[in-house]
Amino acid sequence: MSRGVGRDHETVRGAIAAAACVLVAEEGAGALTVRRVAAAAGVSPGRVQHYFPDRTALMLAAFDSVQHAVAAEVATAVGEAAAPEQVLTAVLRAMIPTDDTAMRRLRVVAQFESLALTEDILATRIREGHAELLAFLERLLESSRIRLDSNNTEGTLQGLLATAEGLSGQVLLGQSSPDRALALLQTSIDDMFRGVAS
Repeated sequence: MSRGVGRDHETVRGAIAAAACVLVAEEGAGALTVRRVAAAAGVSPGRVQHYFPDRTALMLAAFDSVQHAVAAEVATAVGEAAAPEQVLTAVLRAMIPTDDTAMRRLRVVAQFESLALTEDILATRIREGHAELLAFLERLLESSRIRLDSNNTEGTLQGLLATAEGLSGQVLLGQSSPDRALALLQTSIDDMFRGVAS
């Protein structure tokens, strides 16, 4: 019975966090209040506070929810890619939104990144996530025979991540089409691997 209760707890908690993400996507991070999230989730404010004692807990749960969704999307994009360079390319290309669902998720991420300018705990979470992604990409290269034509692998990968993030922002704002952004990103990836010995 206790395990069933636990599953129900996580289901309700997840549904509230998902409702918070929808609210942030539609109205911005300023709408992330217990009362507004309760209305969006179709529950009472007290119910929300039962699972999330304060706005910070709600904010972090919503952020984690969208991050997990993004991670699942990246895993799907990687698919059957076997070679480390294929995985690296798939991960970077998955950062560019190509459909409505990905666009909504990116809007939520952008809102949280903006909120992180004044919320230290969220800024820390974002920095940690970025560091983990960078370390993962570095491990991919280390596990292969690829050696970049650079003495600064970390800096090269950071630059590539910044390129992917910048292009995704351009797609979000309508400054670039997804196809154009993917083409530009692929050029940067190809440039990174140009001249390497494998």
